[in-house]
Amino acid sequence: MTPRPSPDVIVDAAWVRDRLEDPDTHVLDVRTQRERDQGYLPGSNLVLWQDLFANLDEMWFKSKDAIRALLEEAGMTPGQQAVTYCAIGMRASLMYFAARYVGIPARVYLGSWNDWRMQTGYPIVGGGA
Repeated sequence: MTPRPSPDVIVDAAWVRDRLEDPDTHVLDVRTQRERDQGYLPGSNLVLWQDLFANLDEMWFKSKDAIRALLEEAGMTPGQQAVTYCAIGMRASLMYFAARYVGIPARVYLGSWNDWRMQTGYPIVGGGA
């Protein structure tokens, strides 16, 4: 069996770059503040994966309303689709799931920051870039 990433779920750097200024797309940075301080994608907003949980020790999600509010605090507006990224795609996959769980269309940039920073000429904010 050959894995085939689903383009309606997983996106690459070029897809994200082409939508950085698209008002219908909102990029969510799911890294830590310390990681973000090293540079981030233009227009992205930080949202911590840990904030998805009412009980982090037992990994219980907050209510759907609370998760929606968290994403709104991170800049999401009604009608936008979320695009999530982190360092390598793991935390971004969790945030993708949470967005879909609360009814927000979403995609995950699986290559995430480690891929983005390797792209020639792709914009980076901060981090001495």
